[in-house]
Amino acid sequence: MRRTLFTSLSFLALVACSAQRARERESSGAPLEQGAAPAEAAQPTPTTPAAPQLSATQPPAAAQRPAWAEHHALASNANSYRLFIDPAPQSMPDNESFTIHVWPALSAHPEALAGGLELAVDAAMPEHGHGMNRVPRISRADDGHFVVEGMYFHMTGHWELYFDITLGAVTERAQCDVLLAD
Repeated sequence: MRRTLFTSLSFLALVACSAQRARERESSGAPLEQGAAPAEAAQPTPTTPAAPQLSATQPPAAAQRPAWAEHHALASNANSYRLFIDPAPQSMPDNESFTIHVWPALSAHPEALAGGLELAVDAAMPEHGHGMNRVPRISRADDGHFVVEGMYFHMTGHWELYFDITLGAVTERAQCDVLLAD
């Protein structure tokens, strides 16, 4: 269902971009491309929701890899996103409040941060059937990455750390294991 919705939204965004380009060509007096339909035919129906807008910051020069790309990388379950997180899962403390920095990128363009996204973070101990005792606070830094404050693993053992990335009505999850020893 989610993949179908994402595909539908992607198609609508493509149609809207094509229609915008056709309107710009018509207003400038430039001829339509061979086989191109007039702008009116490409407009979505009024009942069709507008596609969410995804943006990416300007990528760095080709020879320069962004510093945040050196952090621990996680792929979302549908592989649309790549998250770079700091600290790495093996460096996360137990019984101590800590902060996680998350740099989201599109998997197709991991050199640029993806904008227009929302992030939710949670964790659970699957063998114990419970999660964290605290709700982390998530904010967006000026450079576009997320700051997740108030993370707290209150006991040692196996934790699963969840990152839910949302764009419009579509959410994908990236997750990793965190093993906290005594």
